[in-house]
Amino acid sequence: MINAKKTLTFFCLILASIQLLAARVESIKISSVFLGKESPVNVVLPDVYDDSDSLPVLYLLHGHGGDCASYILSDMNLLSNVDLYKIIVVCVNGEASWYINSPVVKESAYDSYISDELFPYIAKHYSMSSKRGVAGLSMGGFGSLSLALRHPSLFAYVGSTSGGVDILPFPKNWGLPVILGEQSTHIEQWKMYSPYYMLDNVDVQTLKFKLVLDCGSEDFFFAANNLFDQKLRKLGVKHEYFVSAGAHNWLYWNKTISVHINKFCEAVK
Repeated sequence: MINAKKTLTFFCLILASIQLLAARVESIKISSVFLGKESPVNVVLPDVYDDSDSLPVLYLLHGHGGDCASYILSDMNLLSNVDLYKIIVVCVNGEASWYINSPVVKESAYDSYISDELFPYIAKHYSMSSKRGVAGLSMGGFGSLSLALRHPSLFAYVGSTSGGVDILPFPKNWGLPVILGEQSTHIEQWKMYSPYYMLDNVDVQTLKFKLVLDCGSEDFFFAANNLFDQKLRKLGVKHEYFVSAGAHNWLYWNKTISVHINKFCEAVK
């Protein structure tokens, strides 16, 4: 009898916890001219969505090897954070594109897809405010910075966690030669698409968004992020950069994504 009561109590607690996480996920597909196909997207809506006129929207970009389900499946705090902060989160599907318009692969025009097709679609079909942010991990951190440096007026917040801020030290990794060409014969092309070098050709006065970067001290991108922070300081670009113990994995990102969501909400409140 005691075991039965314990089992019933445990079951009720599980039910209560599920009901508390009222955020819902809508899986949609967007027909893209720039990609020449449909692209899946996961939109996470808070429990107050149906009673709200407009909510801030944070776009999350996954890392290499991930997809638009990565944050939902791996970030233990995402749904509760969406409810807590009353925001919309849009999980983008970037494949292995690095979120750029590839100069090599015509059908890999993810920068244009996101800025010219995805953003207008979400604005038209969801009750969102004009306050938009973008954040990402690893390749997604690279993508967030790349999009923001090319389209600074589109964002109120830009976040990168464990971001690939300088890709030049990795000439053979993560499919980069496929979308940029071999580095040995296309070095200037690689620099054009690497956030660290993109800063050399950006009017820093246009960077009015809140910029937050972080990286784990055991991450293989740690040295590059330190140099990126130093360059931002030298150029006078206002930003936050924090370092904590951690490697390039979800154990680290489960902590930092929540920080970025919090800082996004501070920036748009």
